[in-house]
Amino acid sequence: HEAGCPAFIIVKLSPLRDRLVVTECQLTHSHPACPIEFAYYFRPGRLLANTCLPVRTTNKISKQFLVLADVHRLLSYCKDRDHSVIDALRVLQGLFHKDPEAKVKLVFMENQAVVETVFFLTSRTRALLRRFPRLLLVDRLPGLQGALDLLAVLCVDGAGRARQAACCVARPGTPSLLRFALASLLQSAPDVKGRVRCLTAGPEVTAQLPAVRQLLRARACRSAARRAQSAGAGRRRREDPGLWPRLCRWWAPRRRAAYAEALVELRAHGPAAFVDYFERNWASRRDMWVRFRAFEAARDLDACALVRGHRRRLLRRLSPSRSMAQCLRDLVAMQWADASGEKEADWEPLAKFRAACGPELADLVAEELSFARQHGTRGFHVTGAGFALKDGTSDFFLDGALTRCSCSIHAARHLPCRHLFAARLLTGAALFHVDLL
Repeated sequence: HEAGCPAFIIVKLSPLRDRLVVTECQLTHSHPACPIEFAYYFRPGRLLANTCLPVRTTNKISKQFLVLADVHRLLSYCKDRDHSVIDALRVLQGLFHKDPEAKVKLVFMENQAVVETVFFLTSRTRALLRRFPRLLLVDRLPGLQGALDLLAVLCVDGAGRARQAACCVARPGTPSLLRFALASLLQSAPDVKGRVRCLTAGPEVTAQLPAVRQLLRARACRSAARRAQSAGAGRRRREDPGLWPRLCRWWAPRRRAAYAEALVELRAHGPAAFVDYFERNWASRRDMWVRFRAFEAARDLDACALVRGHRRRLLRRLSPSRSMAQCLRDLVAMQWADASGEKEADWEPLAKFRAACGPELADLVAEELSFARQHGTRGFHVTGAGFALKDGTSDFFLDGALTRCSCSIHAARHLPCRHLFAARLLTGAALFHVDLL
């Protein structure tokens, strides 16, 4: 502002004493705007801000689980031309309308009406997490679309697939995002705590792993450092063709004694430079490696491959938009789509049903599975004894093992009905199981 400039803004406190109201203004200046002051007051971080949101409200609601009424209240405050926050809130509003049991957290920067982080998971993915909490994977994409950081927590279902359980979308460089996401996840599904056997995360979150392990009470938390070891070993394979088989034997042991034997062999025959690198960086983590390899080998899983597959699906489904609202919209759609499964995977379980009960009954099973994919996933919710599905005007109840249903179709045929298939699709349970027959 310069002397003699006619521009001014007059504000007064609102009757509710929760905001300032502009009563009179003159926005025409007699001079060009100062580029330094303009850059200060219109920083890039304010792209996620909405100046109509009272700071007192954002401070109070930050890091708390929202309900639909909270979203409505925030929307009632957002009346300026900046639609970035409005659009994100409308996505969350739509999520609550479709899934009232969804869990959502908004984190605002302290004393600013700037959205820093959004955490959410649906009731379906929460049921999936409760059923398969043993192995959790973390996929973090920093600088997504050049504007956001994305962190997804995955669980592994009964078919060995990585399924998205929860998501965090944050401003770039948000600290301790993994810890916040896992703490929010445990608050959403507290019965998962203590049931996590292993968590695998990328190397960029290695510093957070001790706190995460204490938070989850997991038996093993590891970074995806095996790829780094593989890369280091790869540089030496050309020098010593026998190194790679020895490293494979070192990764394989399930017992500490076998690990120690493999380590002695590595020190005796491995290149000195690599052995020195290994002892400085990885030898101190030997207990973690033994625990993880024993668990991973028992499940016949490749955690890195599962994360890579999830990332490919994620990048394929995300639009190129840089807005948080569009990213949230894509992620919500992905969670619901993944919960419903993919039709091309049906041939294998249907072939098992055909072999077990004959072609005629297998055709009836295939018909029920088709109904489940089209209609049976509506009104799904968790009960104390198992699950329930609302099919039109009736509620049908399923046991916790997802092998029995209260509907007449299951009672008449003693074969899986559309409700059992729908629940198995949503929770990630295998579509074929002998207890269904």
